Amino acid sequence: KAPAAARTEAIVARVAAALAAADGVLVTCGAGLSAAVGVDYTSAEVHARFFPDMVARGYTNMYQYIGGAPRDPAVKWGYLARQVKEVRFGTDMIVHDTYDRLRTLVGDLPYFCLTSNVDGLLHRLGHFDPQRVVERQGSYALMQCLESECSSEPWPSEPEYDRLRASLADDGTTSAPPPVCPVCGS
Repeated sequence: KAPAAARTEAIVARVAAALAAADGVLVTCGAGLSAAVGVDYTSAEVHARFFPDMVARGYTNMYQYIGGAPRDPAVKWGYLARQVKEVRFGTDMIVHDTYDRLRTLVGDLPYFCLTSNVDGLLHRLGHFDPQRVVERQGSYALMQCLESECSSEPWPSEPEYDRLRASLADDGTTSAPPPVCPVCGS
């Protein structure tokens, strides 16, 4: 085995030994775990493979959209319709079995998961019970009104992203209007 693989296996063996003596597990994770399966917001390669039109617009990775999203709604929502659909609802970016290995390590121990990830990967493919997962920064599975005076509850995002995707052009833009709040219309 390559040195890095041997080190990883040694770490996994130490974790497995510690878990064998544990009464329960608190699984905490963030972007690194998603990146380990292939949903890597820093990867220029992943970004270019899934969003070549955005590379042509000067974006080199998915993190660049956080705080730097395109101002043109057709570009912004065209990108989000594809990015969120793939990251939260798709499986094409998933190229490693990291979550399978984690679930195997936890085994039958009582557990609870706390994550800053919004992709749902801890639970959406059946690895962990969604009732035992807290996504403290929210979930791409939901949309929420930005108006502070609005009383709406978050609503499912997938139908909105499907609607936006249905109007995608070859250049990655969408001609569909942006989502609106079902309560206040903003």
